Amino acid sequence: EDEPAEELLDEIYTEKKRLLDKKEIPKPKNLRPIELAEVPFVIPETWEWIRLGEIIKSITNGIYKPASFFDDKGTACLRMYNISKRRINLLNVKRLRLTNEEIEKYSLQVGDLLVNRVNSKELVGKAGVVGEFGETLVFEAMNMRVRFHDNSRSSYFSNLYLASSFAHKQIADEAKQAIGQASINQSQVSNLIFPLPPLEEQKRIVARVDELMAILDELEVKLQTSQE
Repeated sequence: EDEPAEELLDEIYTEKKRLLDKKEIPKPKNLRPIELAEVPFVIPETWEWIRLGEIIKSITNGIYKPASFFDDKGTACLRMYNISKRRINLLNVKRLRLTNEEIEKYSLQVGDLLVNRVNSKELVGKAGVVGEFGETLVFEAMNMRVRFHDNSRSSYFSNLYLASSFAHKQIADEAKQAIGQASINQSQVSNLIFPLPPLEEQKRIVARVDELMAILDELEVKLQTSQE
């Protein structure tokens, strides 16, 4: 009985038109149409196959600063090492001396999806949702910030999706390969084929996966203790 994903899309398209008319967002680049051969499996009738960019409000690469801008009293800057196991962490976070304009341009909001754009072939595309960390955060050039039209409402499901083998294959196939690393760009992320569920179903899926992952984390600790 969930409101179908089609209605969620209609709401997003209406909001996108309003923002475009007010010139609050740039005109989005055209997304490739979805070819039948790209669709890998059947989804429920209430879901929709879309390009991820259809629900993205903005997508931006991070800031680059040389080491001379590192400052223990500066603004916390999330690097690719701060994304692990679908989560954002502040372990060994670097801090940068930035202007107010730079902070405003590269700041992160709760619900933003941070996607790693340069890494090894196995790790490029890893992502995490920004939570409430109690301080201003920005992000470095090796990452990109994905902000959705419905903000945190779809970021958690999208984060799960990017960790799936199907999404990883798309990313690996599209990634530009160089010596020892791979990279993806904004267009490639926006054009990922994406199965969009109704909003309430997204929430249930995320809650169920979090529940199962907590059980796996507990089992992992027990196994390590047993081995010791």
